[in-house]
Amino acid sequence: MKGKYAGAGVGGADVWGHLTADQLNHLTDIGQQLFMARFTVEDGAGRPGATQAIVPTKRKHPVLNEFSRTAGIDANACSSCHNLPFPGGAGDFTTNVFVSEGFESADFDTTDPQFSDERGTNSLFGDGLLELLAREMTTDLQKERGDAIALAAQTGEPQRVALETKGVKYGWITAQPDGLVDMRELDGIDMDLVIRPFSQKGVMTSLRQFTVNALNQHHGMEPVERFGGRWTGTTDFDEDGHPDEVSDGDVSALVAWQATLPAPVQKVPDDPKWRQMAKSFSPVLAAPPATWKACRSTASPSPIRDRRTWRGR
Repeated sequence: MKGKYAGAGVGGADVWGHLTADQLNHLTDIGQQLFMARFTVEDGAGRPGATQAIVPTKRKHPVLNEFSRTAGIDANACSSCHNLPFPGGAGDFTTNVFVSEGFESADFDTTDPQFSDERGTNSLFGDGLLELLAREMTTDLQKERGDAIALAAQTGEPQRVALETKGVKYGWITAQPDGLVDMRELDGIDMDLVIRPFSQKGVMTSLRQFTVNALNQHHGMEPVERFGGRWTGTTDFDEDGHPDEVSDGDVSALVAWQATLPAPVQKVPDDPKWRQMAKSFSPVLAAPPATWKACRSTASPSPIRDRRTWRGR
C-alpha cells in the first residue's frame, strides 16, 4: 500500500505460514488500521478506467464523476459503513449499498432496482467462525458425494444419497457406477457443494473474497491478487496512476482482523419463566447448538477454492 497509509501493510513475511499469538496480534492491528483508514487519491482510491465488476473489466466510456451509488466508488473507508456500534459492526439505513456486480459494464448512477439490488450493511462480528462452519459443512457434503461415487462404483448400482450436515438438508444426489453424479435434486446449494455464507444471498465463499470485492467496488483500491500484472497484464488496471494499490499482505491483514472479531453474545433472561417465554417466540433460542468439530486454527486464503482470490486463481 502506498501514499498516506504506506507501511500499514508491509508485513509480507509476517503473514506467511503459521503465526504466533504475537504475530497474529500485530497482523490484526494492521488490519484494523486499514479497515478504519480513509483512502484518498494519494493512496490510489478511485478507478477511472475500471468498473466494479468481480472479473477485472475496463470502463467503456470515461467517467465524469467517480462517486456513484450503483457503480461505485461510494466510500472512503470500510468503517464508513460498518460502524455500528463500532468499526466492524452493521450500518444505518443511510449506508445501504446498491450491488450491481452482475452488470459488469455498468458505469451510470442509479438506484433503480432494475439495475441494482439494495442491501443493508451487515455486521462482521463472528464472521470468522461463520466461515469455519461453512468450511466444515462443505467438507461434510463433498465427502458424502465422494462416498456415494465410491459405493456406486463398487456395487455397480446407482446410489441415491441424501445430503445433510449439521441438521441442514440440501436435497439428494444420485451417483452412477461410471462416476457421473445427477444433481437435479439439489436444494439450496450449488452443484460444487460449497457453502457460501457471505452476502445477503450467500454468494461469497470467504472473508477474503468479500474483502477483495469490496476494496475494488466501494473504494477503487485494487488488490494485486486480482487486478495485478500477473492476471491483467498491467500494474495499474484502473488507470489512476497508482500501481499495485493493495498487496496480498494488506488483504491478509484485513481478513485476519475481520476473522478474529468476536461473535455477538446472546443475552437471555435469567428468570426461568422469562427464559421459557423467550424460547417460545425465538426458535434460535430453542434449537440445540450446531455440532462443531475441533478447530483451533484458520487459514486465508480458504482451502476451498475462491474464484479471483490468491489461492483460487
